Amino acid sequence: MTPYSALVTSIVSQQLSTPIARMLTERLHTRVGSDLHPDSLQPLQVEDLREIGLSNAKARTILGLTDAITSGRMDLDDLAKRADDDVVAEELTALWGIGPWTVHMFLIFHLGRLDVWPTGDLGVRKGWQVVHGGDGDPGPNALMDAADHLQPYRSVAAWYCWRAWEAAV
Repeated sequence: MTPYSALVTSIVSQQLSTPIARMLTERLHTRVGSDLHPDSLQPLQVEDLREIGLSNAKARTILGLTDAITSGRMDLDDLAKRADDDVVAEELTALWGIGPWTVHMFLIFHLGRLDVWPTGDLGVRKGWQVVHGGDGDPGPNALMDAADHLQPYRSVAAWYCWRAWEAAV
């Protein structure tokens, strides 16, 4: 998977269940008839992406990312090779519709970064509650410092939180 296709997949997955995100990603692959590549998505309009079930915001975000790459304003392949997570986050969040959650998923699942703590992810927060006791959603701020002692492996802790939450529901 290329950095571009991983990022597009993360954008599609924003605030969706895994089965719905997979279905929409499959529809996107079917629509472009190839791997997710900037050249294959560049001709599309928001309406084309809406037809497969993406929201206006996701369509706009994907097309904005595509434009940034095809115009040369962003070299995503080069960005993905950088060692500094903060630089990756800064450059990606400068694009409309890409926020911390999308960046965190990209860093963890595509770049394999081991020390990302995605407190904006509901599954991580609920899984933390399952592991540590408690009810409801503790909220992102409550978990900001909770995993400091797990550095430099907070991505691994997040993975365990996701699995704990899956097992509990």
